Amino acid sequence: MKEGPCRLFGTSYSSSLKEASLFNGVSSHCMDFDDVSWATIGHPSVSVAPSVFACAQKGKWNGKQTLLAYVLAVESMHQIARLTMPQLSERGWHTTLAYGVFGAAVPAVRLLGLNEDECANALGIAVSRAGGVRANFGTQTKALHAGLSNRIGIDCAEMAACGINASHNAVEGADGFALCFTGETIKGEVDIGEFWDLHENGLVIKRYPCCSGTHPTNDVWDEFLSAHRLKAEDIDHIEAGVSLLGPKEMTCHLPQNAVQAKFSLEFALAYRLIFGKLSLSSFTDQNVLAPEIQAMMKKIKMEVSPELAKLGFIGTAPIRLKVYLKDGMAITLSNDLAVGNPEKPLPEQVVKEKFMDCSKGAADQEKAEKWYEILKNLENATQEEILSLVVQSINTLSIK
Repeated sequence: MKEGPCRLFGTSYSSSLKEASLFNGVSSHCMDFDDVSWATIGHPSVSVAPSVFACAQKGKWNGKQTLLAYVLAVESMHQIARLTMPQLSERGWHTTLAYGVFGAAVPAVRLLGLNEDECANALGIAVSRAGGVRANFGTQTKALHAGLSNRIGIDCAEMAACGINASHNAVEGADGFALCFTGETIKGEVDIGEFWDLHENGLVIKRYPCCSGTHPTNDVWDEFLSAHRLKAEDIDHIEAGVSLLGPKEMTCHLPQNAVQAKFSLEFALAYRLIFGKLSLSSFTDQNVLAPEIQAMMKKIKMEVSPELAKLGFIGTAPIRLKVYLKDGMAITLSNDLAVGNPEKPLPEQVVKEKFMDCSKGAADQEKAEKWYEILKNLENATQEEILSLVVQSINTLSIK
């Protein structure tokens, strides 16, 4: 890998704009600990922030410029998502890459100083580069989608800067993005500048380093087990009723490695019962293959709940859990929304603890504390402070 102006997060190496964005996107998503958007039922920050930070380094942007590029990038992808969801996700596309290429192009458009016509060309080119299928959930390719989003987005802006043009209605026009990815034509108009998704709906900050589809279950299961003594040998079987999206996201029912376990409701339930609270250290091949975990997962059956199916194709992952004990008793648990949503925010101290936990191995506590304070006040950060975030930095995108 050639050296360049853009740092590879968590390392002392640097590379080119596009290669750094690819590397940082993959590394930011590999733990599945990054934020979520219900506009896309996907991951906005890993889709665009590596592009933002790479452009910020090359362009020597201050905090306000960096934050503006991030907001415009996320809003651009979310505006297209608002007009094409949930149909796009229902058809099996991984929204992190399918929408992310549009957002990731925006920071590069600003860096390169493209005009309105050239910006439209960049987005039109992105239509032909969008993709990513959910069949790759539970594999390393899912994380690759996030890296590709950033690399492709920058690539599209550079092509537009070189004079390559594209249809200016490639998103909504005949045989365009909307029709090809959803089977339907767009209804409505983009209203960026009037409706701000980040303001109206916000982002979901994850409490657990695994698929967000498990999080409401993790919350209610942890709450119950914290108050009641229950052992694996007490349980006959568990029935987990999920919404329509559940079987499409949580595809690994008897995982055999740590990557698969991140997409397994069965693993999350079994691990919390047998080993304790879920954390970064929970997801190892050794834990997944533990005989008691494997045995417990076989007692758990996940299926779509008729009650929750009536809600349609939603991303919030409500759960209806029934735990049948060997003594004949049955425990019923339910939860409609995970902690970490704007309506149920993570306490500030928990967010900071998550940041500090993610920073271990990349920085001592003093340096991590400084990074945290810079990120909390990113709008007022100087060019030097922005650079300090990425020089020997950590995977901060796992936080926000």
